[in-house]
Amino acid sequence: MVNAAMTDAQLQGLAAQGLNLMRRDIERGGFNFLLASYVEGGQLHRMKSVEALIIERLGEPWLNCGRTKDLGFGVLAYVASLKPPDAIVICAPINRFVPTPKFEALDADVQERMAREGGNDRHHARVKQGYFRIVDSLMAHAQTAQRICNYVEAVGAGTPPEVHFFDQDKFDGRLKMYGRTTQEVIRYYDLTPLDLPV
Repeated sequence: MVNAAMTDAQLQGLAAQGLNLMRRDIERGGFNFLLASYVEGGQLHRMKSVEALIIERLGEPWLNCGRTKDLGFGVLAYVASLKPPDAIVICAPINRFVPTPKFEALDADVQERMAREGGNDRHHARVKQGYFRIVDSLMAHAQTAQRICNYVEAVGAGTPPEVHFFDQDKFDGRLKMYGRTTQEVIRYYDLTPLDLPV
């Protein structure tokens, strides 16, 4: 049964633990991503065999392509829909696209349109246009069936991490691991060609 009593502080603690594990692996070299689960009363459990399987099947650069990200996160969400742990932590190095003064000078409706028309390629084009700058960062995304903690630290900046909390029912996207039925997960990530059991 999924624990409904985990506090935001506990969730942030799991994200920080994941980030520390990721930082250690990066220092050792060869890091791709980190997946861990948590069951109440236990410790954060690194799921190295699942990490290795995703990298083996989708390739090292799987986080750089929309379809392979759909497949990787889709399989994780599929497994979570069948037997959800109390919490899941996903960590990866990311490019944060930080708005520049040129972006801030735009009308609010234009800013909103740019945000809606996101995507990696579009954001990189807007970097070249001067609307964003890239900040290499480490991201830890910890979630339960009720809450999400997004924990992002800029690499080498020496600044405190940015920490944001969301209610699971107000969150959507590839990283959503709770709140969808198995059938909804299969449809959302377009996993039908994999012919997964329901």
